[in-house]
Amino acid sequence: MDVRFLTWVSLSVALLPAITFAQPYDVAVRPISVLRPGTIVDQGPPEGWTHLIVKSFPKVASGDVDKIPERDSQLASLMFTALAARTQQLPDGSWQLTEVATGAGTSVRGRDMIVSSDTQQQLGADLGFFARMVLKEFDAKQTQVQYKAISRHFFIVDTIGAFRWENQNRLLPLRYALVLNPQTGHLDTFCWLMDADSSGVSTTAVGSIHWLPQSLVFAPQLHVDYSKYNFLGIPSDTAFCSTNIPPGQVTMNIPADATRVLAQPKLSVQDAASLHGWFNQISTSMRPHYDRAALSKTTTTQR
Repeated sequence: MDVRFLTWVSLSVALLPAITFAQPYDVAVRPISVLRPGTIVDQGPPEGWTHLIVKSFPKVASGDVDKIPERDSQLASLMFTALAARTQQLPDGSWQLTEVATGAGTSVRGRDMIVSSDTQQQLGADLGFFARMVLKEFDAKQTQVQYKAISRHFFIVDTIGAFRWENQNRLLPLRYALVLNPQTGHLDTFCWLMDADSSGVSTTAVGSIHWLPQSLVFAPQLHVDYSKYNFLGIPSDTAFCSTNIPPGQVTMNIPADATRVLAQPKLSVQDAASLHGWFNQISTSMRPHYDRAALSKTTTTQR
C-alpha cells in the first residue's frame, strides 16, 4: 500500500469543503430490512440483491480460550452474518440505491443459509438448544441495525457489535457509508468503529476508515474474556469480541477534527450532505489507488 496515498487521504478528508448534492436526505432513524430466511449467501450477492457488502464468519482466536468449554467455542463460530444492498437502474440510465438488509445464518446441507429462530428447523438447520439460544440473540441484534441517513446515492447504516477496543470487550457501533455512482452504478462502501457512552450512544469515530473490497468475506478474530461469564458459567454478550472490523482494501486515518461528525448519533441533513460529499470525493478521485491495491492483493493471492 502506498503510504503517501494514506497520508493524502487523511488530510483531504479534513480539508474538503462541505460539498452538497441537490437531492433530499432522509435522516429519520429506523431499522433496515432483514434478509429472508432461506436465502443462500455464497461469495457474491444473494438472489434478489445486487451487492454483498460483507459476510463474516467469526473464529475464536485469543484470550481465555483454555478456560471456556469447547461447546462455547463452537457456538461462537456457528453463525455467519451478512449485509447486502440493492441498486436499481432507472429509465434514464442512471442508478439509485434502494435498500440495505442484514441477516444471520448457518450452514444447512453444505450451503450458507439465512435462518431465524422461528424458521431454522423447517429450513433444515435443526439446531440444538444452545445453538437456538445463540440464534435468538442474533435475531434481536438485527433489529438494532439502523438507517441513519438515506438519499438516492448515499446511505449511512449503523450496526452494533461486540468489539475488543482499548483492551476491553465492549458493545460498540460500527458505521457503514455506502456511496453510489449514479452514472456507472458502482457502489463503494466505507466503514469505521465508534466509541460510545454508557448507554451505547456513539460519541466519536476511532481507529481508521476502511474502504472495503467488493463482496467482502472475512473471519473476524474473536477474543475471549472469561470475566464476562456469570456465576452460572453463561457468557454475556461481550464475552466474545471481535478484534478487527471488516478489513479495507485501503485504510485511511481519521482526522482529529472529523471524529465527531463521523460519529453523530443523529445526523442532520447538512451532516448527511457533507459526509456524502467527503466520501464521494474520495471514491471518485482516489479510484486509481484503490484499483491498484485490489490488483496487488489479487496478485499476492494468486501466488
